[in-house]
Amino acid sequence: NGIDPTSVKYSNSPLTFNSTTLLKARTLAKGIWSPVHEIMIIVLDDYKDLKITEIHYHPSPDRNTDGDNFEFIELKNIGARPLNMTGVSFDMGIFYTFKSGVILDPGKFIVLASSAELFTRRYKFSPLGDYNGQLKNSGETVRLTDASGDSIDSLTYSDTLPWPKEADGKGYS
Repeated sequence: NGIDPTSVKYSNSPLTFNSTTLLKARTLAKGIWSPVHEIMIIVLDDYKDLKITEIHYHPSPDRNTDGDNFEFIELKNIGARPLNMTGVSFDMGIFYTFKSGVILDPGKFIVLASSAELFTRRYKFSPLGDYNGQLKNSGETVRLTDASGDSIDSLTYSDTLPWPKEADGKGYS
């Protein structure tokens, strides 16, 4: 229904990208628009300050809801500069890819949940989104990668020592 007011007309000058960006382009020729073409322009950030800081893999249930529906994982930027999360993904254990434009400011957290609705009900704040899959109650490896697929952080959790017993179905993360 027309041209998006946020679009930019290309003027044959070089494009410069300072952060990972999803570029969408189409052309108008003789009054007919081409299909939209998309390409992810990856400008890798230094993710050394992005950490998996909390994992709730076997939450306790409530009266009517299985505990697996209250699972979550938390990330924190422990650095001094914002991190562009575009294209960062969990690709093992759980599955989630951050959309374009998500910025994690210094000292801030992002929480992803198995069910945003149930997480919000229990913990009284909203996570950024829902991941796909479930965290295995018996343990597994969870991996976070950058937009090019390189590992940023990973952890292997378990329901045996040295992992605390309280994290295995007793309500603690």
